[in-house]
Amino acid sequence: MRGTLMLTWILIICLSQVAAQSQRQYYSETRSHIPRPIKVTNLHFFMHENLGGITAAL
Repeated sequence: MRGTLMLTWILIICLSQVAAQSQRQYYSETRSHIPRPIKVTNLHFFMHENLGGITAAL
């Protein structure tokens, strides 16, 4: 019985500390929105035509 009472008090003290700390740090500071730059890829497609020879592709 005495051990249970001691454990209950320790639990109450720990929970009150957590509750008090969470109320102090609930909101973060407001920062303005910074949009990310648009990603641009430089893809080049090349079509190689082989018009004559053994492996003609057309």
